[in-house]
This record gives sequence, C-alpha cells and structure tokens, in this order.
Amino acid sequence: QRQGPARRIGAKLRASARQGDRASAGPGVQGQDYPLQDRRPVSVPLDSFHACCFEPSCHLDDILPALTPKQLALAMRNFARKGIPPAHDVMEACCLEIQAKLPLLAACDLSNIIWALAALKHQPSAQWWQAFERQLYVQMTDFQHDNDKELANLMWGLAVLERRPDGMVLEPLLCAVQTHFFSLSPGEMSNMIWALAKLGHLP
Repeated sequence: QRQGPARRIGAKLRASARQGDRASAGPGVQGQDYPLQDRRPVSVPLDSFHACCFEPSCHLDDILPALTPKQLALAMRNFARKGIPPAHDVMEACCLEIQAKLPLLAACDLSNIIWALAALKHQPSAQWWQAFERQLYVQMTDFQHDNDKELANLMWGLAVLERRPDGMVLEPLLCAVQTHFFSLSPGEMSNMIWALAKLGHLP
C-alpha cells in the first residue's frame, strides 16, 4: 500500500532513530551540546517535517516521537525563524512532546523553545509551565556559565509570554543575569533590561 508524505516521513524518522539506538553508547560527537542520554547520530529531514506539519494528512503521532529532544527544539526554533506558525493543534502536539522529553533537554534547547514559543505567540498550559520550570531549575548551572545569548533569549521569551518563574527558579535565574549582564551585546542588553522590567524585577 502506497504511503502518503506524512507516513513516509514518519517511517524515515523512526528508521533513523532505530539506527541511532543501535549506535555506540559512547560519549558522542565532540562539540554536541545536548545531554549524554541523547547523543545519537540521527539524521532527520527537519525541512520535510516542517512541510509535513502544514499538510492536512500529517500524522504527528508517527513523527514527533521519532524526533530526538535536540531535533524537537531545533524544529520549534525553525518554525519561528520561518515566521509561519503551524496550526494550534500542531503546536499543542509539539508542546506535549517537549514536555515528555524535558529531562533530556539541555539549557540551549530550553532557551530555543521559549524563544520560539514567544516568537510564535503560543502560550502553553499551566501544567506545561510547571514541568518546564522544574527542568529549567535543573539546568540553571549551565545558564550561569558561558551562555550569554541563550540566557538573553530565555529572558526575552519569558517576558513576551508574561511568565514570571516562581522564586525557586527566579532567584538563581536573576543571579545568572547579574553574572552575564556586562558580557551581553548591546542588543541583548537592551532586550534583557526590557525583559526584567516586563517581568516586574527592579535591579
């Protein structure tokens, strides 16, 4: 039986993931910035995935589980860069998949996701935010070390979405902002000041 475009993409993604699962469980390729648990050499056609998400026949249940956490974060970022948001149900499905994979997301992935959600003007559920902030707290050490751009994008996204983290997350996040503030570019510094004001923080 002939498969439609969405089915073919889903099958290719699952095959790629299975190939990655059979690969070595070693430390992965040097320079990759996602966790050891997800260091699999999977090659996924994200452009095809994006195109598929705008098809009425798209079967997200086949496709999303095959994306690694890194690829899922990049897919969200690419949606925002293209400036064409998918349908609401597609965004909700992506958010649910992100929530399921949160423990495997690195600091840069969290930043990309929040930046993308803000750029796409998509507000996740309260339950999603609670799970996200727990992972944000876990990754806070990474935001406090050499992640100027990621931190600026994260703060901008939180401000656009009008999400002020609770105290457990906000306090170390503000410490990271203080540490990195004078390392930011002029544009990032301007965005950071705006974000702090939007979130109701007075330095």
